[in-house]
Amino acid sequence: MNKNDIEHIPIEEHLKAIRKENAEIISLLKEVSISNSSFPLLTKMIPVKVVSEITGWTVNTVLRKDLPKYKPDGKTAFYDIDELEQYLRKNRVCSTDEILCQASDYIKNNLNKKISKK
Repeated sequence: MNKNDIEHIPIEEHLKAIRKENAEIISLLKEVSISNSSFPLLTKMIPVKVVSEITGWTVNTVLRKDLPKYKPDGKTAFYDIDELEQYLRKNRVCSTDEILCQASDYIKNNLNKKISKK
């Protein structure tokens, strides 16, 4: 795929692909932490650089965010993969199709109420 092909893809498709990649990365990290460690707690804790790679945020942005973190030595920040996933799933934004469906349902319900009142 060349640069011109990318410019013609709608932003929603780019965002969907990025979200899918992030979900796959988190899933893989969980699998690795469950299957390859006799210390599951340690593998659930990831450093700020890994959080930066998962989210696409810079390290400074990750550190400024209000993410739950652990600083065992008072300096180095580690993040629990489950808490990170929970944070990333906050404030879900509905897709255009979902909004249109909700609007259609709202109109149908209100139209039925107005008709039944008459």
